[in-house]
Formats: sequence, C-alpha cells, structure tokens
Amino acid sequence: HNGKSYYKATLHAFEKNGRRWKNVIEPFKVNLGISGIQPEELKKEGDLATPSGLYPIPYVFGYSKDIDTKMDFVVVNSNHFWVCDTASEQYNKMIEDVNGIYKSNPRNERLRRQDQLYKYAIVIGYNQNPTIKGKGSAIYMHVERATNHRTAGCISFSEKKVKALIQWLDPEMTPHIYMSEKRPAAKSHDTTERTLNQYRELTIIEVLQ
Repeated sequence: HNGKSYYKATLHAFEKNGRRWKNVIEPFKVNLGISGIQPEELKKEGDLATPSGLYPIPYVFGYSKDIDTKMDFVVVNSNHFWVCDTASEQYNKMIEDVNGIYKSNPRNERLRRQDQLYKYAIVIGYNQNPTIKGKGSAIYMHVERATNHRTAGCISFSEKKVKALIQWLDPEMTPHIYMSEKRPAAKSHDTTERTLNQYRELTIIEVLQ
C-alpha cells in the first residue's frame, strides 16, 4: 500500500430481493483509519486501524432523530459515552453516564461532540458477542471531518450519504457490513459468498488497491 489508497475505500450498498442482489446506492469513496485496514485477529485497541471482516449493524445514533429510519436510533446527550478503557467491565459498550463515573476517564469517548462527526453515526458490531478486551472498540460509520480526512479506525463519509444509509437500513433485513481488501468472489460455492447470502441488506467496503 502507499499514498491515499491505504486509507480510501469504496462503499457499496446491496439489498437482496429473492435470490438477486440489487445495488441500492451508487458506490462512493469513504475514509478509513490512519493505519489502513487490519484483519480482525491483528486488530488492537488504539492501533488506528479499520477492522476487516463481516459484522452486524445493530443500531444507529446521533444528536437528533430528524430523519426517518426503521433502525433503533439513540439520541445521544452529554452523558453518553463509548467505553474504550480495556480495564472496564463495560468495555466496547455505549453507556449513559448519569452518575459521572465514565466521563472523567480520557480513554472513554464522548458521543455528543462539539463538532458534527457524530451528528449521525451507524454502529458496526465489531468485537461484540463476545467482547474481547483489547481487541478494539468504538467502530462506526459517521460524518467525515473533511474530504480525504483519515479516522482513528472508523469509516467516514459525507453527512448526506450517512443519512441515506440510515434511511435505507432495516433491522428486519439483518443488515451487515463486510470490509475487505478484495471483493468477495462472485461464485456461489465460495464460502464468503455463501455467508453473505444469508443476509438481505449488505454494505460492502472494498479497499482500493
């Protein structure tokens, strides 16, 4: 890898109708972590890498629920944090810190920011069920800081596109995200393809080579 290709990728959004996949959103470029993409077995807390692999999309969050979506939408306030401290029993979970226990820990991430990064965000179920301490936390798709601006491991792109994805996602269609340096093989006997075919909504992140 070198230059921009290391932290840029293309996002594809597919929906399954019967046995056929339909591309529902025109593919577009997204930003990855500063360290590029890392296989799940090598991913570590704080490595600034985006994990490759297949993960569920459990819910979304943001500053205000002002868009239509079928997904569970958590409206975050100043008490909402994502726990990134590997010593915590709540590691890699969103919590509402009404007692002020978590906000004093700089390792934990405040979700109601002063900027627009988390105005809309889509949670990626990385390192959940089970959660392994130290394997990485707080991986989302969210609003980009600027075009071509790398992240700390999340996937970022324009607010307009984040909103479009949130409006499209439907929990009844088992939405998942597949992040890979190679597009999954088109042949139905391929293991990855069989795995992907059990879902009805699929977001694919294909890293540019």
